Amino acid sequence: MCKLRGGAENGEFAYIGQVEEDVVVYQSGKLNEGELLLEVENLSISGLPLYDIHTVIKNCKGPVRLKTVRQEKRPSPPVFCGEDLLQVDHEELQVADIINKKKFTTELQAEKNNKQQADTLRTDLGKELEQKKPLQTTYEELQEAQKLNQEEFSAELDTEKEKNKILKQDLDKIHTSHCKISQRCETDVIMVIQQADTLQHEIHNLRITILQQNAFE
Repeated sequence: MCKLRGGAENGEFAYIGQVEEDVVVYQSGKLNEGELLLEVENLSISGLPLYDIHTVIKNCKGPVRLKTVRQEKRPSPPVFCGEDLLQVDHEELQVADIINKKKFTTELQAEKNNKQQADTLRTDLGKELEQKKPLQTTYEELQEAQKLNQEEFSAELDTEKEKNKILKQDLDKIHTSHCKISQRCETDVIMVIQQADTLQHEIHNLRITILQQNAFE
């Protein structure tokens, strides 16, 4: 890297300051300390302040082409007449115009890139929505089928509950009838046993009577 010195703000032409040889990479030619800087990328920078020259250099892409000329001694402060001042103003306007054009071009390109990205995103989103439409339709159909199945299942469940209720009522009736029949059977069995015991007792008494009668005869 090299430093620039002078400039219109200091009443001098811009010239090359200290050159750090271990940092600067040359593609052709060589810079020497004290050389007057005439052009940057074919743009005349004579009479420009250093901040404008630095702005031009910063807006350059890739290697920067500099045009310099050797001087025997430090340049004397320039004396600007009316025409020189107009020339300086004109060159400053040229630099500002180039900077503004580059800035506008960069911003315009960035806006184009953003628009392209937005268009691409819209296109991708549209495609994704188109791809999801069949899935949405299938999902809605499945929801409808599930709803119908749920309604059918609920109806069948209600029917089965009603059947179970009727069966339970019938079972309760059968159980009640069975209990009554069981009680009746138990009563009848007891009566039959009692009658059998009575008959057996009467038969026993009748045998004794018959035996006694036979004995007296």
